[in-house]
Amino acid sequence: MLLMAPLVPTRYANLFQLRVQLEGVTPPSPIQVLQARMDESPFQDAKYFQAEDINFDGYKDIKLLIMWGATGNLIYDSYIFDPNTGKFVFSKSISDLLDPVPNPDRKELEVYSRGGMAGKVYSKRKYKLQGQQPILIWEETQDWNIEKNTFVKIVKELKDGKMVLIKREENQ
Repeated sequence: MLLMAPLVPTRYANLFQLRVQLEGVTPPSPIQVLQARMDESPFQDAKYFQAEDINFDGYKDIKLLIMWGATGNLIYDSYIFDPNTGKFVFSKSISDLLDPVPNPDRKELEVYSRGGMAGKVYSKRKYKLQGQQPILIWEETQDWNIEKNTFVKIVKELKDGKMVLIKREENQ
């Protein structure tokens, strides 16, 4: 199980340090120091540090909150635990996903993005991992069509290596 210390500001305005420690080790000493890049300190009660198995290998990985938006979208840097080195390694491909939530039953990463209009404009995506590379397997997007004055929902699924349209509907 992992513990973490509070974010420690560095001499750079948008860079913080986070000391990752193991629970129950006396005296507590960091096993690794991670740099967290943020434009400002996290908002009140933010879960800026999350330890969860992102890649379904049985080891806890780390998500560090780096940015957040007015619509509630959260952006994290993801660090995958490497059991060979005992260290957490930055994963750009997983960090590029918007707040990936692991679904351990399906071994998928689920991503939800709010785009506006009180949550009516959004996207939902599901990814499978090939190695450490997320592969899009399903997506649902809803957007506003200003010419038709209606919402357009599109659902696609990966079939034979290509994203294929499954459903398209318009509603007000």
